[in-house]
Amino acid sequence: MKVIIIGGGASGVMHALYLRSLKREVDILILEKNDRILKKLMKTGNGRCNISNKDMDPKFYNHYNFIKELYNEVKPSEVLDYFKGIGLLLKNDNSTRLYPYSESAKTVIDTLRYELDKGSIEIKCDQEVIDIIKKDRFSVITKSDKFQADYVVVASGSIAQETTNLYDVLKRLGHSITKLEPGLVALKVEEDTKSLQGIRVKCKASVINDDNVVFFEEGEILFKDKGLSGVLVLNLSRHVNINSIISIDLFSDYKDIDKYILSFIGEKNILDILGSLLPKMLAMYIVKTCNYELGKILKMIHDLRFKVVGNYGFNQGQIVLGGVAMNDINKDFSSKIIEDLYLIGEVLDIDGSSGGYNLHFAWASGIISARSIFEKNL
Repeated sequence: MKVIIIGGGASGVMHALYLRSLKREVDILILEKNDRILKKLMKTGNGRCNISNKDMDPKFYNHYNFIKELYNEVKPSEVLDYFKGIGLLLKNDNSTRLYPYSESAKTVIDTLRYELDKGSIEIKCDQEVIDIIKKDRFSVITKSDKFQADYVVVASGSIAQETTNLYDVLKRLGHSITKLEPGLVALKVEEDTKSLQGIRVKCKASVINDDNVVFFEEGEILFKDKGLSGVLVLNLSRHVNINSIISIDLFSDYKDIDKYILSFIGEKNILDILGSLLPKMLAMYIVKTCNYELGKILKMIHDLRFKVVGNYGFNQGQIVLGGVAMNDINKDFSSKIIEDLYLIGEVLDIDGSSGGYNLHFAWASGIISARSIFEKNL
């Protein structure tokens, strides 16, 4: 039996390793378009590799019910135990995010590559797939070669920080691709934020669409020359559209801040008061925007608004919103359209919040799809 995995990222590598652990005699080949596998993994968690999260709740994903069933089938703890079993001990930071104990993505990559070598899993890099043909068996055609397989697992990722993808090939095979947009990406805003560039604030922020709050979260925002970034904004970006309003409450954790500020009026001017509570340039931005009017200032520190006019694009997005429609996929990640074809990881229309959720989905989808192929060939 021959299995070809298209894509040597997180989901593809996990599928290969887990299938090998279940079935020693299967012939497994990974085709990777880049010059090396697991290239994108090096960037995750600012190089620390945010493998997973202790709070693996389906609410952090766009397809709640699908994820709920998936994580009932392969418990999040099972994924973490797998890593522990191959020598990757995990720890969390001061949040629920989980990292390798070394806090180095290179450690994760080296460990996974060691397991691939130990399992005699063949890897061919610089192999960009341009077509998949199914007759009695699969023919997988790259720019330079042609390969035959009994099963094909598409783990090709998305166009986030990549130049090529398999969307057109999958369309030709009959799959639907939902609208593609950058996800977990910095936002461009209408307001002039140049004076705030480089400032970081911890706050509560909400996404307002058509006067309705559709999402809110607490975290850190980083102001850019022409927009907003930071982990909090990346999560907000999954819920915005053009003309959405980002509302920032700078003192959500201090209920009596208004009373505190008012207690200094008459003793200090408002700019000096705010300047002792916030970064100086942010305090100045608020005071000048409100034309020094106290009532407006007290309102704005709880509702500092920015209008979304765009984002920083696929090249800066950590993930893509959209992909192969979930209606085309069975619970074991096999295609409903092409027999013995599997689709896993980021190529699917599954997206999660920042914090290890997208990587965990990649690991879990690799495990479930490997189990499915194994069970078909008992």
